[in-house]
Amino acid sequence: MNVPELCGNCHKDGTKVSELVNIDQKHVLENYSQSIHGDGLFKRGLIVSAVCTDCHASHNILPHQDPLSSINRNNIAETCSQCHVEIERVHVKVIEGKLWEKEPHKIPACVDCHQPHVIRRVIYEEKYTDNYCMTCHSNKNLEMKKKDKTISLFVDYEAHKKSAHKDNSCIKCHTNINVSNNPVCSDSGPVDCSSCHAQEVSDYQKSYHGKLFTEKHEVAPYCTDCHGKHDVKLKTDSNSKTFRQNIPKLCASCHREGEKAAQRYKGDQHNIVESYNMSIHGKGLI
Repeated sequence: MNVPELCGNCHKDGTKVSELVNIDQKHVLENYSQSIHGDGLFKRGLIVSAVCTDCHASHNILPHQDPLSSINRNNIAETCSQCHVEIERVHVKVIEGKLWEKEPHKIPACVDCHQPHVIRRVIYEEKYTDNYCMTCHSNKNLEMKKKDKTISLFVDYEAHKKSAHKDNSCIKCHTNINVSNNPVCSDSGPVDCSSCHAQEVSDYQKSYHGKLFTEKHEVAPYCTDCHGKHDVKLKTDSNSKTFRQNIPKLCASCHREGEKAAQRYKGDQHNIVESYNMSIHGKGLI
């Protein structure tokens, strides 16, 4: 579970190691975390999912140009087959049995179709487009019942296209769809932001907010409480909840006297937000 982060300490973009050689694989750690392998490991807890060392090996790591490398074009089929043992049977019509191992130069290698580090559920992107999702979610009256709460399922698509996630399709965030369900998004659960924001979510989980959320405390804020849902804005946007000048107001929505977090608090610090606004820091900010 820790291997990608371990390797990423040196191999993520901007490190000294990443600047030693010019390779065409960029944003390796980020792309891996969003891939089917990263999704299986981080999101679903499937520790059988492929990590860096499964493909690149541990102590005998070689560049892909080396004929002995586990990721050399002539060896990649054997490397992938460590996990995908049924691949020969599934692709038999294409690869004529074991042709790709005997004469790999004649047909595409795995990575020619399935890009390393960014392997996706491509069929979902092709079939379940944003237009498909919006046939239902553009309805302002669309809602669901959860326990004693009514939750709106309406999506303001225009707001989404102006958001920080405007280049993300619905499927990229809502990954838990199941084609056997009707509709496919039924019981898909909340979005796991760690698919893209692994470090931020890790920090959150260690925080007081995160610990309360893990304990299912009703006042605990989740990512969407501070950042929004389909209208997430960059923190550099002056209209964003997390824009520096707007942060006191954001925190006040829970911590102002009378609000849910303030009601739970038993310490001797009161009128926190008002006191901050009157402080040299607050005046400087405002």
